[in-house]
Amino acid sequence: MTVTLTPAASLFPSDLCISELWFTNLVSGISQLRQFTLRVGQNIVLDGGFEASDFCYWTLGGDPNIYYYNSVSTSNHVGTVTSAPYDGEYCALLSQASDIAYLSQTLPTAPGQRYLLSFWLENPVRLPPNEFLVKWHTNSTALLLDLKDMGGFTWTNYQFTVTASNTVTTLEFGNRNDNGQFGLDDISVTPLPAAAATALILSASLLVTPPAPPVLQLSWTAVPGSTYQIQSTADLSKPASWAPLGDSITASTTNVTISTAATPAFSQFYRLAVLQ
Repeated sequence: MTVTLTPAASLFPSDLCISELWFTNLVSGISQLRQFTLRVGQNIVLDGGFEASDFCYWTLGGDPNIYYYNSVSTSNHVGTVTSAPYDGEYCALLSQASDIAYLSQTLPTAPGQRYLLSFWLENPVRLPPNEFLVKWHTNSTALLLDLKDMGGFTWTNYQFTVTASNTVTTLEFGNRNDNGQFGLDDISVTPLPAAAATALILSASLLVTPPAPPVLQLSWTAVPGSTYQIQSTADLSKPASWAPLGDSITASTTNVTISTAATPAFSQFYRLAVLQ
């Protein structure tokens, strides 16, 4: 027996829901219990803060110069570490020498779903050579970040909007740091809510001479930092006829409202495209 969720589950508010299903054989009367967890809008990375202290959810590639430490300074083969994790008791220290080593985790993803990838990175030692890479492997590989021969910097947050095109996606961090170590902490990949129209108002002033052209007011829910484009067409049977209506808009809040001149046509259709 296979039990699946309907698409309506993605409309639930962000939460972590735990429930139980009972399966009963009506002939024998034997019952079995299965527990399941529904994660809506939650981080899909397991142990993104490395608090398990043993990389049990991560795959390590390269020399075993990838290790963890707690907030107490630790002496090891790269010297004495005195900086603390960004958050919690543990973080990952990445210090592969002479070549690129990788730290990766395979994530359950929904095709077409957009996610926000966030992590914190530091480089206490300023000496090159060093390199830090971030890759998002879905049906194809996207290189999100490639930093080379960086100077020293304290904990810095990096964020990327990514899209999955498969039911599994691998998040991969590559590193080389011959004379020190990168600190990596608080990795998260959370689904971004889909844009949804909240208002569509067409108004025109007929009391002036000549009458003012109609004004279209559109509102939608948005993700701050994402870029949107209103498009219009007069013929739904021609997919190539969709054209931009005004400039693209980068959201700064969770709700966006714009006003634009309505396209003069007997009938007109509008859609909202998410560009980034």
